[in-house]
Amino acid sequence: MTLVHRVRDHDFSDVVLGAARPVLVGFHADWSRPCRQVGAVLDELAVELPWLGFVRLDVDTDPLTPATYDVTGLPSLLAFDRGEVVLSVIGTRPKQTLRELFLGLRGSQRV
Repeated sequence: MTLVHRVRDHDFSDVVLGAARPVLVGFHADWSRPCRQVGAVLDELAVELPWLGFVRLDVDTDPLTPATYDVTGLPSLLAFDRGEVVLSVIGTRPKQTLRELFLGLRGSQRV
C-alpha cells in the first residue's frame, strides 16, 4: 500500500488546497524516468514524514492544475499549506535534500 495518493484536476482543490495539513504534490508523467525516480523517493518519505500529505498528479491526464501553477518542468514538486504554495522544487534531488526541505515545512503546519 502506498501512502502517496493520486489526485486529479477535479478533486485537487478539496484534497490539496482544503487540507488541514501541508501537502506535497508531485507533478509527474508516467513516461519520465526522472519522475519515476522521484516517485520512489516520495514513497519512502511519505512513510518517514507522516505529518505531511503526499499526492501525485499526472500532467498528461490532468493538465489543468499544472497549467494553473505554471508547471513546465518535470518532475516538479509543489508544497501547499493553507492553499498557498510554500515550496517549489523542479527536477531531481537526493532523498536527504528533499527530506530536509520537507522538514522545513513542519513549522508551517497548522496547530
